[in-house]
Amino acid sequence: MNKNFSHGWAQVFVALLVQGVSIGAVYFTYGLVAVSFGKTFQADRMVLMLGVTCIMITSGIISPWVGVWLDRYPIKRLMLIGVLCLSGGYLALSFVTAMWQVLIIYGSLIAVATTLAGPLAANTLLVRWFHQRRTLALGIAAAGTSLGGLAFPLLLQWLIDSFEWRVAFQILSAIILVCSAPWIILLIVNHPADRDLHPDGAAAPVSQDSLQQHQALHFSNTKAFMRSKSFWAIAFVAGALTAVQTAMLANLVPFVTDSGATASSAALLLSLLAATSVLGKLLFGIVGDRIDLRVAFAGTLIVQCIALGCFLSNQQFAVLALGTVLLGLASGGMLPIWGGIVGQVFGADNYGRAMGLMTPIITLLALTAPPLAGYAYDVSGNYSLAFSGFIVILALATLTLPLIRIKHREPAGSELSEATAA
Repeated sequence: MNKNFSHGWAQVFVALLVQGVSIGAVYFTYGLVAVSFGKTFQADRMVLMLGVTCIMITSGIISPWVGVWLDRYPIKRLMLIGVLCLSGGYLALSFVTAMWQVLIIYGSLIAVATTLAGPLAANTLLVRWFHQRRTLALGIAAAGTSLGGLAFPLLLQWLIDSFEWRVAFQILSAIILVCSAPWIILLIVNHPADRDLHPDGAAAPVSQDSLQQHQALHFSNTKAFMRSKSFWAIAFVAGALTAVQTAMLANLVPFVTDSGATASSAALLLSLLAATSVLGKLLFGIVGDRIDLRVAFAGTLIVQCIALGCFLSNQQFAVLALGTVLLGLASGGMLPIWGGIVGQVFGADNYGRAMGLMTPIITLLALTAPPLAGYAYDVSGNYSLAFSGFIVILALATLTLPLIRIKHREPAGSELSEATAA
């Protein structure tokens, strides 16, 4: 294994680890954290759930700026700041005396942490290091979010049971710092050129370099992205997939128990969803390097539609399990495909800005989908209306895929014309 190749996979390892810590220690543990806060501060359920909302709102607001920073400043430095914010956030949570302080910490330190040390930063790093194996690298790194989701809830619950929640948060703060910061400092290299290397372990620059330099020139400002049909098409497709995934995750347990299944069976389906999500990230990561990424994107949309069809057609547990497996595959597969297609369309030098600008759009769709599904249930008495609506949205997203202009097999320039028209 040459040093270029090993350097690249070292970045994948750190990206997997950091995403596992930042996402696993925040989103997947929030239910446990909320229980502790609820008992201590006697907070209403709605108020308890505002912590995640605060994270998503702040992240959506700051992501465009973070995207620019990732393209401009060393990713190692920004990731390290993110990990310090996450560690400091849990340390600060251990001293809170009121629920409003909890929400402020989640909306500031922890929101900044999940943005600087989350998928946006990790994917920006990997897009620079990989071209031919890009979606595979993104898929492997994205599996870290699911692995973190499996590990951190168990760890935090053990800490809470062994001590009490304030001490547990202080110990978790130290664990986050020790598990993340040294690897970031020792292994992250911001760009292959910093080591006189090239993406994919190549001995010379890949042919894409000249194209990506051209892309960097005409996507050098926000206005150019806003004029790009490709940008809006990718944002809508990724937003539709994320919105349906978020709504299904929030409503899956109520839907399954309404069908007559037990709470234990519903929990089993959640575990199955997490496991197949990991498989989806790896499977679509492998496939995405071998086919047109628009076709792969269509595959995730179609699989998600079939999953919804399973939920609509039959409420037997075996059919619900099949739908859950398909939903997990599509939800997991979306992440590397989305990251890979943004890299192909806009180039590595513009990746952070492109993803940062898309994040508020996708966040808005993800925030509105769960309550809309709940409203549809309140109106109709079941989830058929919501699931049917999701299928329509996914079908519309599929129709926008031809608007995405991938340049790696075309002469550069038409996207420039598109972006600078009018």
